Amino acid sequence: MVQYLLGTTSSAFGETQPSKPLPPLPEPQSAPDVPSVALVQHSSSASSAPVDLPGSLSSQSNNTTGRTPTNPLNRGLNPFSCEFCHSRPKLFDGPKLHPYCGKTCASRAKKKNAKELTNGRARRQGMIIGAQPHIAAVKCRISDCQSPVYTNANGLPGKYCSMAHKILEENFCIMCLQAPKAIMSHFCSQGCADKVESGAPAILENPAGHITSGLHRLDPTDPDYGNLERQFIGGWQHPHKMKTRVRAVFRIVSPPSFYTDYFQHRDRILGDVSDGFPSEQLLFHGTNRACSLGEDGASTDLCQRPDCYLCSIIRNSFDITKCGTKNRFHRFGTGIYTTSVSSKADDYVQNVYGNMTTRALLLNRVIIGNPGRLTHNATNLLSPPTGCHSVIGEPGVDLKYEETVVYNNDAIRPAFLITYGEEVAVSKPKLKLRAVIKMLLNAPLVTHT
Repeated sequence: MVQYLLGTTSSAFGETQPSKPLPPLPEPQSAPDVPSVALVQHSSSASSAPVDLPGSLSSQSNNTTGRTPTNPLNRGLNPFSCEFCHSRPKLFDGPKLHPYCGKTCASRAKKKNAKELTNGRARRQGMIIGAQPHIAAVKCRISDCQSPVYTNANGLPGKYCSMAHKILEENFCIMCLQAPKAIMSHFCSQGCADKVESGAPAILENPAGHITSGLHRLDPTDPDYGNLERQFIGGWQHPHKMKTRVRAVFRIVSPPSFYTDYFQHRDRILGDVSDGFPSEQLLFHGTNRACSLGEDGASTDLCQRPDCYLCSIIRNSFDITKCGTKNRFHRFGTGIYTTSVSSKADDYVQNVYGNMTTRALLLNRVIIGNPGRLTHNATNLLSPPTGCHSVIGEPGVDLKYEETVVYNNDAIRPAFLITYGEEVAVSKPKLKLRAVIKMLLNAPLVTHT
């Protein structure tokens, strides 16, 4: 048998000339004429009897004699013929019998198997490639979203119903879905991370897909509250300003589309940053407030007043074209100004109607990238210096306190609102020492009745 195979196969995986089909093996004279199924069942009793190979079809036969075959080699496809073309013998190179006659059939079989595998996966996902327009609907991966996923021109479904929900899952906290993830984290805050660790249930005040701009007040026990409070107090550097206290901290909740351009801008500068990751910081910005937003813990609704810049920024983010609306002097040109010094940002805070007991300051996510550091005024700037993404004004010559300027609306988004101010202390009236002495001297020592 080996000699026969060696004589009919090629020694390399090249194109081979069609070979003559294998002649049927002679039937043993002593073998009883029984159905082939019985021979297969008992083939293990004889060590020389070959076994059925996968893929052989018992309904087909290479028998040309017209007799009922009784040997397994004569049933169905020849086990020594190529498993793809079934017309040429398998390649036998000495130690190994290959399943195909050469490279061509091996390559075609590989492509066929890959296509069958792809179709199998598609069927499991509820669709068949090419079977349009009927495609089983698959829901968006975002919880609470019942919309079907987006399907491209080739009929392949995605994972989300829209780009907004794709950005939501990729960039927003996996716990609350209300705020972007912190840098190098899956969560927006330590509070959300702790909830996952403890297994505590969470309530989504703004379910995914139904988020509108607004405020969510942080509990003073929330780790983020303490971190932001320390940042505010540590940034209060003006010596002539009385120390103040934080009254409340709010997280700004926005729809996913609010951050779409911001994240795309961050991705664009990713490769330009020297340390391999875009420098992103939380910086303060002060502006006008013409309503009671944040005045007490319950005041979280945004107003529509045109002179309330605070609500406008929270709702629509920053607009560089509004630069100079309040102050005509631009130390580093036309840009959006922020600072790490909370007492400096406080200089620009104004309660328009003056009947508020607190002041409100925005804390923003700002993409710094590679900053250009300046110590002198550069009032004509419209963009950062070449190779830079922002400008940092360093104290020294023309500046007393640090400030950071970005020149792209997509480089900044409001993240938190901090309200602060001294509480009105109710104290007992103090009598002057001289008045006390006079009162004591004028009082009679003995009362006459």
